[in-house]
Amino acid sequence: MTFTWFIFIIQALFASIFLTSFNVGSIHILIVAITSLFYLFDLSRHDYSKNLFLILFLSYLIRLFFLFFDLYGREIFILPNSGLDSEMFHEAAIQGLMSGDFGRGHIYSYFISIMYSFFGNERIISQYFNVLLSMHAILLVYKTMDLYKINDKAKNVAITFIALFPNFAILSSILLRESIIIFLYVLSFYCFTKYLMENNVALLLGSYAAGLLVSVFHSGSIFLVVAYTVFLILYDQQTGQFNLKMKSILLSMSFAFLFLFLFQNYYDVFFSKFSNIEEVGDVIDIYVMGESGYSTGFAIGNPILNFVVNTPLRMFYFIFSPLPWDWRGVTDVLAFFLSSLFYGYTLYLGFRSLFIRNIPNKNIVFTVLLIIGVGLFVFAWGVSNAGTALRHRDKFVGLFTVLLALVINTREQGSERI
Repeated sequence: MTFTWFIFIIQALFASIFLTSFNVGSIHILIVAITSLFYLFDLSRHDYSKNLFLILFLSYLIRLFFLFFDLYGREIFILPNSGLDSEMFHEAAIQGLMSGDFGRGHIYSYFISIMYSFFGNERIISQYFNVLLSMHAILLVYKTMDLYKINDKAKNVAITFIALFPNFAILSSILLRESIIIFLYVLSFYCFTKYLMENNVALLLGSYAAGLLVSVFHSGSIFLVVAYTVFLILYDQQTGQFNLKMKSILLSMSFAFLFLFLFQNYYDVFFSKFSNIEEVGDVIDIYVMGESGYSTGFAIGNPILNFVVNTPLRMFYFIFSPLPWDWRGVTDVLAFFLSSLFYGYTLYLGFRSLFIRNIPNKNIVFTVLLIIGVGLFVFAWGVSNAGTALRHRDKFVGLFTVLLALVINTREQGSERI
């Protein structure tokens, strides 16, 4: 998407001049139209199949539809996940431009305010930026699958899922930080897996840099850095096996010192979400809020035992909510069948594939499962609301799509079960 981003940035520079001098309101629609043409040009430069091209184009059109509906169709109904947080981010960005205080909007509102300084306080461009990021994330997922030599059928099925995934399409079109987070997850994982293939340290640094950057937008996303480090400690690239050596111990010690340094010196940047946690009891003290709040697990007096016993249950609820016994209406039913089952079934296929002999990319499947597992562990203890779970688990949509392609590719091989 090189030309698409180049044209978008050039238009931002021109818009800052025209909006100041002429106050041309319609320029925002013109920017979307011009950038859309270059997006089509970018797609046409690649040798995508006709079906894949149509899927990518349809995915883009769906996101544009949701974008304009969110802005101009609110009198009909408000899109899921739009409203409270999106309005808060918008207002905080405007307030921050005037006073320098971004309030609860934090870094994302500051980021939005940068675009507002170029395009004026028109949220259409900020939301369109999310659309472009989500499309770039989808293309990066496709490039990641190319690295693993996945067959065309598996790639097309997986890309169709992520491109047309309803909740992801909506999150990609409204004023939330999910598009940035999903893009950085995918970019980080792409760099990490390419490093494993090419042993290029620059790629490893890129994966860690993206992992740290995404944690600035959401502290829980620091799990990426933790998961990569655990993998590097246990995995021997020369033998392609998992074992623990002196090199691994030294690497783990180095990471521990680095983590301690970041924790002590940049706590507010990378770990702000954990500011109210001082002991294990604080982790398990989860508040159930809203109509879609759910209660999980067993009440156990010992905080450590409570944590150990209830972690699998919380992870299960995070993946599958809203569960049938918590359904409140048609929306919850659709969320379960269009989101929960996708994540749950893909996770099941991933674990099952580990017990098949001689499958291609088994180490990559294990890597994806490790990263997802660490992430689910972190987010499961931070969420007790089906609506919030629905939004937060979509942060993993790129990783789950890669996992889906890997397991479909495995089934095509017809390998023997262990």
